[in-house]
Parts: sequence; structure tokens; C-alpha cells
Amino acid sequence: MKGIKKIIGWSIKYLSVFLFILFLNTVLQWFFSYLPLFVQYAFGALGYGSKDVALPNFLINWYESENDVLRIIIMVSVSMIVLQAVRSIMRFLCNYYQGALAQYIGYDMRVKV
Repeated sequence: MKGIKKIIGWSIKYLSVFLFILFLNTVLQWFFSYLPLFVQYAFGALGYGSKDVALPNFLINWYESENDVLRIIIMVSVSMIVLQAVRSIMRFLCNYYQGALAQYIGYDMRVKV
């Protein structure tokens, strides 16, 4: 029990980094749940399913501003690519800060033990 208290004591000064990592992981999982909805909407636009999806209203209004099915599919595809690019950048930042946090805590453990 003493060892755990020491590790928590060394880690407490990096609480802001830990909370940032936790926030990024939460947002990344939320973004990941949106990817199938884009595909579902695209299939609905082609007539193979329902267009009733849980995408944000501003996206649905933007998609429905066009009457051409091909343009709608291109808009959905571009939206998916942009979302994937944002997710990739966020995943990189999350992994970078996870590694930095592990390095900082490991350094403190080596120095103080």
C-alpha cells in the first residue's frame, strides 16, 4: 500500500496531462461511433436504406441542400475523410502524451527511488 501511495504522489503533478489524455480518448471514441452513421446515410441516399440516422442536424441539412445523389455521396465521403484526418491527429497527440506521461513518471521513479 505504501508503494501505491508513493506512485500516486509522484503522478499527482502530472494530473493535467492525465486529464488531457482522458479527454482525448473520450472524444476519439465518440468520433469513432460516428463513422458507421456516415455510411448508413450514404446508403440511404442511394435508396438502399433509411436516411434517418443520428448524425448532427447541421450535417444532414448540409447534405440535403443538394438534390444530386452523386454530390451527396461525395459530400458524405469528404466528411468522412475530414473526420478521419481529425481522428488521426488526435490519436497521434493522445499516444504522444501517453508516452510522455509514462516517461515523466518513470523518470521520477528512477530518480526518487
